Order: sequence, then structure tokens, then C-alpha cells
Amino acid sequence: MSLARPADTNFSMVVDTSFDPVVVLPVGDLDMSAAQPFRAALAKLIEAGHADIDLDLSGLHFMDSTGLDVLVRVQDSMTGTLTLVDPPDLVRRMLDVCQLSDRFPVR
Repeated sequence: MSLARPADTNFSMVVDTSFDPVVVLPVGDLDMSAAQPFRAALAKLIEAGHADIDLDLSGLHFMDSTGLDVLVRVQDSMTGTLTLVDPPDLVRRMLDVCQLSDRFPVR
């Protein structure tokens, strides 16, 4: 398990590779300042051979369009599944408004 915090943001993430699929828990605000480090962390997991990722969104307080863009681009780069676990209402509304609700499995 590792904890990463991009500099100068209200964002951190916990990555637990002891599960299959790997579990990623982003915490705080997934906005423009956190999007690139978040995408890089997910890309690193994919490159390490983790085909499936459970993204536990229960710790998100805020997500803007750059966060949504990360989800779409990461999913496009995967051969496996990016599952959104416990997304807050804000994220569900964004997925609905952008007509992306059917694109991601949600638990």
C-alpha cells in the first residue's frame, strides 16, 4: 500500500496492490492540479501489469472535468476494467450529464 500526495493540492491517493483488482482510493479534490499526478499513478499501475483497477471514489470531495477526462483516458488505455466504486453524487451526475454512465461499471 502506498500513499501519494501531489504538491500544493487538497488531493492524495492510497494504492493497495495486495488485492486483485488493485484498489485506488483518491481523497480530496480531483481537479486540474491533481489530474496529471493521478493519471500518472494509474498509468504506472497499468504498465506494471494491473489489468483491472477498482477506483474507490468514496473519498472524493470534488471532481471537475479534468478528473473526468482522466477517467475516460485511463479507461481507453486499459485492456481490463476500470470499476468506479462508491462514486459520490457529484461524480454520478457528471457521468449522467456527459452521457458516460454506461461507460464505467459502478459498484
